[in-house]
Amino acid sequence: MENLIFEKGEVRKFEYSVRTSPSTDTLVVTSATWKLLGCKGEVISSGVCDISGTNISMLVSLQKTGTFTLEVTAIVPPETIIDRTLLRVVE
Repeated sequence: MENLIFEKGEVRKFEYSVRTSPSTDTLVVTSATWKLLGCKGEVISSGVCDISGTNISMLVSLQKTGTFTLEVTAIVPPETIIDRTLLRVVE
């Protein structure tokens, strides 16, 4: 899990390139969502990702200070891919 540091008030664009196991012939991302989770697992904000082929992106507004987890879930039938990134927001 990565640990990234940002300033309070930033709106950041996060981008991911989706890959699956080698046995998958055609890669189709059917949906992708994101959640910003607080230190106790509570959802601070969430949304739907933009999908362009095998790339997904989202804009996340970082309005509070603290440590958060950005959880991105991509559905690539028959797989569900989940990536978590640790974010630290400072003044």
